[in-house]
Amino acid sequence: MEYTKALEHLDRFVDDASLRELEFADEIVRDNDHFIIYTNLSRRLEQQPNILSERGKNERDDFARHGLPWVLGLARIELGAMLAGFTSAAEPFQLVVPPKKSPRSPERYGAEEYFELLLDGMRTHYWSLKNDPEVWNYRKSGVPVEHLVTYTRRLTVARQFLVAAETTAPGVLNPAQTRLLGEWGQELAAVHRMLIYCLAKKQGQERFAVEQLKAGGGWKSRPEVSRQLNTSPLPDVLELIDPTLKFCQCR
Repeated sequence: MEYTKALEHLDRFVDDASLRELEFADEIVRDNDHFIIYTNLSRRLEQQPNILSERGKNERDDFARHGLPWVLGLARIELGAMLAGFTSAAEPFQLVVPPKKSPRSPERYGAEEYFELLLDGMRTHYWSLKNDPEVWNYRKSGVPVEHLVTYTRRLTVARQFLVAAETTAPGVLNPAQTRLLGEWGQELAAVHRMLIYCLAKKQGQERFAVEQLKAGGGWKSRPEVSRQLNTSPLPDVLELIDPTLKFCQCR
């Protein structure tokens, strides 16, 4: 609620402010080091540079960014991540996209900064999971019960970042980048299904698992899955999506 109301007030200011007032507000933020926003945090986690990696403006770029659009961008990303992890919002990042400054203006204040931070958040969540050996050993070692809720939320948030990166700014990513994003999405979706499958097998967790399945996406494109979601036990529905889950070890 705190983040939502703060963002509402700032968006109202941006919409009502004159160009000179916006420049003055941006200057205040730029002059205060408390409002420095660091981007490309994912570079510390990346196993190797790739076509989705962020490039610096120059060799000395420390990725420290200044200005009101960057502060607004980070607030939107953090609120979107909260909605993804702790609500059943189907498209949480669509709820925080920078609005147009006015109905007559096609411009969205801070859209470029928002999208850069969105991509960095997406890469950070992906590489954080990619570097976690336990996640990729689930099929051999089984899924620990203590991972079911926490890791299901992590996968949900990570996948929502990927979905948002694909849909928020069509045309910004080139075809090769879009393909790689799709490959990352498939990797995470396979692990996500496994977690939800094991979660659904635990008594009392069915409703939470259904919400996480819907939030993670991927089921709407399968009509037979959508039909059975409310009429069949969730593990049976997930086996329909991924038959290999029958052999998954759920501790």
